[in-house]
Amino acid sequence: MSSPFYQFTLQREKQASYYRFELMVVILHLITFIVYVINRYPDGIGIALLGIAAAVIYVFVYFLNIKKSLKTGLLALPLFVFALFWFAAGVYWMGALVFIFDSFAVISKQKIKVFFTEEGVLYKSFPKRNFTWDSLNNVILKDGMLTIDFKNNKLIQQLVEESDIDETGFNGFCALQLKTLNPKP
Repeated sequence: MSSPFYQFTLQREKQASYYRFELMVVILHLITFIVYVINRYPDGIGIALLGIAAAVIYVFVYFLNIKKSLKTGLLALPLFVFALFWFAAGVYWMGALVFIFDSFAVISKQKIKVFFTEEGVLYKSFPKRNFTWDSLNNVILKDGMLTIDFKNNKLIQQLVEESDIDETGFNGFCALQLKTLNPKP
């Protein structure tokens, strides 16, 4: 018989801000890249046109993503292409900077999942963290708000995306785990 298992996806309230910041960086980067290429290679406008094409694709996919008619992970691809352009132009520090920024942008947009098992709690963010039941004071889900209270006075409290949750069953499962591993005298 398998052990009870609960999984939740936490809501990301700041997701829209991440997308706007990324769009702003792409536009500023595009302007910088075009000015650099035109000044550096006045006759070789091909690289600038490729950069413009990558930016246009990015902006198009960005607005489709905002309107929710297309949800894709390809939003980060043009930024990686920009990094390759900088490497090709010989400006390695700028290529590395764009690559690092894009890597952080990809990580920041990932959904955070939390798994609850008899062994403990797995918090899948960056970096992934495991918590044992004996490190927790309380875990409760009420009206879609997940609260994880740690013994070291740390608190995680976020809304979950799932709407059809058996809150009573989940809270009972967590209370049983906490009672079993943290018996009160």
